[in-house]
Amino acid sequence: MKLAICNDLFQGWPEEKIFRYVAELGYQGIEIAPFMYGKNVNEITEEIRAQIRQTASRYQLEIVGLHWVFLGQENISLTHPEPAVRTRTRDYLIALIKFCADIGGRVIVVGSPKQRNLKPEVSLAQGYQYAAQVFQESMDYAARRGVTVCIEPLGRDETNFITNMTEALTLVKMIAHPNFKTMFDVKAALTENRPLTEIINEGAAYIDHVHLNDRNGIAPGFGETDFTQIFTALQKIGYQRYLSVEVIKQQAGMEETATKSYNFLRPMLAGL
Repeated sequence: MKLAICNDLFQGWPEEKIFRYVAELGYQGIEIAPFMYGKNVNEITEEIRAQIRQTASRYQLEIVGLHWVFLGQENISLTHPEPAVRTRTRDYLIALIKFCADIGGRVIVVGSPKQRNLKPEVSLAQGYQYAAQVFQESMDYAARRGVTVCIEPLGRDETNFITNMTEALTLVKMIAHPNFKTMFDVKAALTENRPLTEIINEGAAYIDHVHLNDRNGIAPGFGETDFTQIFTALQKIGYQRYLSVEVIKQQAGMEETATKSYNFLRPMLAGL
């Protein structure tokens, strides 16, 4: 398993400074929030995409993939009853897949609670059907570009659709495509109020990415969660991909957050 960190922690820093700092700390990968480069992914030029790849290569960082992918987008919804809105959402997802592949990324995390919430008139069953349609119509392109799309379970305080691993797996199995899977986010998993190892074991065959944070979205090392048990459980299911530090709520400055999290996590991984 390898450590990465999400670039949106460093809002206000230029790309070169972010990549250099992350690499110097010892992180092996960086996860990209598209909004750091533009309001709409379609506005991110080919020149900027090439620049991202080149900067990552210069600092020997791997572009892990994307998260916060629908942030700020209007008239985008995975579960909207109007077909035109779902078509627009599919087209934007395809654009995200292209961006991810263009910069050398491998995974897209679909969290975006507002863009998946069920409207009052949409039943849970309909929500699954609508979301499945959006993803199914995007998966062949994802496969051609070598990108895996992961639905992220989120807590009930964030959304009313896909709020635990069981529900995420329901959607994964409906879509039944090798490029559509789920992921494990510590913050969200803690809201399930059951052992984290149980959640990891349930999703074992379908977990393709991991976000490391603590309760309420604070950074690893700033809370009380036992990450050793998480790493051991992931090792037991054969997970060997990236673990990305994703900070929603900062307890300290950017540099201290990134450094403390790395120094907290790295010895645990080395000890496995």
